[in-house]
Amino acid sequence: SPRVGRAVMTAAAKHLTPVTLELGGKCPAVIDSLVNSMDIKLKNIGDSIDFINSRPKPLALYIFTNNAALKTRMISETSSGCLYLIDTIPFGGVGQSGFGRYHGKFSFDTFSHEKPVIRRGFFPDLWFGYPPWTAHRLDLIRAALDFDYLRFLLLVFGWNRT
Repeated sequence: SPRVGRAVMTAAAKHLTPVTLELGGKCPAVIDSLVNSMDIKLKNIGDSIDFINSRPKPLALYIFTNNAALKTRMISETSSGCLYLIDTIPFGGVGQSGFGRYHGKFSFDTFSHEKPVIRRGFFPDLWFGYPPWTAHRLDLIRAALDFDYLRFLLLVFGWNRT
């Protein structure tokens, strides 16, 4: 009943710590004199890669380039929670950088409940639909999917239409 459901959810909220969504003050943002030190300029890509690899793994790397070789190099020579090359990538970390993934479609997926629904058709499972698949079994499957009943029956009985 709805009343029992509300009672269960109230008790759960009192005793459980949310994993996916943290609310209120647990992860405060601090802005102090270190803010200006975030503006770092390096002379070349090699220096950038060395700079990235000399520190703890970042939550994300944002690479703004159309150069395919540079993208490949950043992917293979650095490690981070995610490498941001496109605007629809899920955002999340590994290790001390955090965990999970969210933003865009991934937020929807994270906070949605998937409900599998299985509907069984009228026809029983057919033996030829399971491995190992041979050329004969694949011909049977093709005939069944094409609704070619004559070819299907001929194949079942081992005859060939020529």
